Amino acid sequence: MKSALVKLLLVISCAVCRKPKPVEPSHPVTHHVHLEVQTDEKAPETLIVGLYGNLVPKTVNNFIALCEGTKIEDKHYSYVDSAFHRVIPNFMVQGGDIVNRNGTGSISIYGGTFEDENFKAKHKKGVIAMANRGPNTNGSQFYITTVATSWLDGRHVVFGELLEGEYTLQAIEATGTDSGKPSAQTIIKSCKVKKL
Repeated sequence: MKSALVKLLLVISCAVCRKPKPVEPSHPVTHHVHLEVQTDEKAPETLIVGLYGNLVPKTVNNFIALCEGTKIEDKHYSYVDSAFHRVIPNFMVQGGDIVNRNGTGSISIYGGTFEDENFKAKHKKGVIAMANRGPNTNGSQFYITTVATSWLDGRHVVFGELLEGEYTLQAIEATGTDSGKPSAQTIIKSCKVKKL
């Protein structure tokens, strides 16, 4: 009896500890981006995002340049040390204010904002898309969905999706509130791009 119980507990614990399988992307992925994030004083964790460089090259080039750090109008901008400033449970986590670092600023490598490329990729769970203030106002802010959000299709450009780090995304989402102001601060500590 004890041996059967021990075996059952082992099977259950292995199932719980198993890492989720990497996601099969919806569109061809041209780059992997490793976002190392840290919530308050916890150990850093990683989100791996696949980018759709063939589908929306201008949007992807903007995101990559801001990941790697770039000069815009003689000032250096990077996602490093920026926060996920807006987190709403059962919706999304939003970051990318590299201007004011509080959710009010946005800039692109093209100067100011740039146009919506297309809306071919749809808002399923785990996509990364451009936050905007209306049509053709893309800058640096982005969000990652934690559920399918089809009502955003045709309004925000999806340019990639989460491939690994679902538990990390859930941990960020857990800091969210209905108002969007997170209960803990999650910062992007590093951003590494790998071209495939």
